Amino acid sequence: EELAANTAAPYGNLVQLAALAGVRQGELFALRDRNIDLDAMTIQVEHGAYRGELVPVKTRASRRRVDLSSTAAHVLRRQLLARRPNDLGLVFPSPRGELLNDDNFRHRVFRPAVRRTKLTGFRFHDLRHTYAALMVAAGAHPKYLQAQMGHSSIRVTLDLYGHLFPDANRGVLDALDALTAPSTPHRANAPKTLPNDKVPVSRDFEDGSDGTRTRKRRAVRWRRLGDDRATSSGDEI
Repeated sequence: EELAANTAAPYGNLVQLAALAGVRQGELFALRDRNIDLDAMTIQVEHGAYRGELVPVKTRASRRRVDLSSTAAHVLRRQLLARRPNDLGLVFPSPRGELLNDDNFRHRVFRPAVRRTKLTGFRFHDLRHTYAALMVAAGAHPKYLQAQMGHSSIRVTLDLYGHLFPDANRGVLDALDALTAPSTPHRANAPKTLPNDKVPVSRDFEDGSDGTRTRKRRAVRWRRLGDDRATSSGDEI
């Protein structure tokens, strides 16, 4: 939010949406009215921007529908009301109503905002990484994150963001504990830690070397079998 606030008008919404939707810079530059469904809270990514031209996205995975959070949809709606009208129906047009130029935007808008926010070395593409980190923290499944980001395979997603998932998985296990929590009073007070005490030995069990207990029945059975055979044939086992 601070970076967006430090971005020259009218581009704060573009910076904020990049962090809230994970859409690439060129995809945002090329976003048009026809790609937006505010009722469904989605955008359809079909084009990017290259050297002042609309170009189709490079891969099938990049051509995708991106789901928006309520906050992201609000930012997009605000931008649609504030933007300059233009013939192409661009959501983020230049002051002249044309496609934004990458170099001009970087040098005149984004880098000054980064300096004002004191985020040394921060790139526009890092907003996309910010989105991915937020999604993982929110509990997004890797396959859903892959679809949202437009990665060609799950391997790309896990190579980039797999290190973020171990911490997130802890929350899944906590949720499992909540789902399996005792629902009856006598179980509610049961200890949650595993007991360390050994189970008392009965005559049917004996202690093993590893602290486990095994039944004696097998030995008893074999002794009885031996007694029966010795009685019937006189042979020893």
